[in-house]
Amino acid sequence: MNKVLLVGRIANEIKLITTQNGVNLIKSAIAVRKPNSSSNDAEFIEVIASGTIADFISKNVAKGTLVSLEGNLTSYKFRNKTGSLLKITYVNIQEINVLQKAISYNKQSTEYDNSKKNTIEDIPTAELIIED
Repeated sequence: MNKVLLVGRIANEIKLITTQNGVNLIKSAIAVRKPNSSSNDAEFIEVIASGTIADFISKNVAKGTLVSLEGNLTSYKFRNKTGSLLKITYVNIQEINVLQKAISYNKQSTEYDNSKKNTIEDIPTAELIIED
């Protein structure tokens, strides 16, 4: 059985891509807490969705949104521009539930409260790099 269940925050902006075959895709990452971690360290797991699920995500999910998702682990190999063989592993989303919308903030504010402890909600996001 190949089944993955994750709960975490979307780590980057969602961008809908249409393939040459006319299939809609989204590629992103989800930040999830590391298991057995006493702090709020996170793992960034690449996720991909297609079809109607990709359409739903592109319209209803933004960076920072808390989601639960179900899918399967998939991987593929490819050669990059330098000829190196790379292996990409990602979760192919089959079902997603929005648990909490992304929290909006004032981008003009530059104040930082040093007394506040960082939590999973404060994790800086990683940009997902996918080479075609």
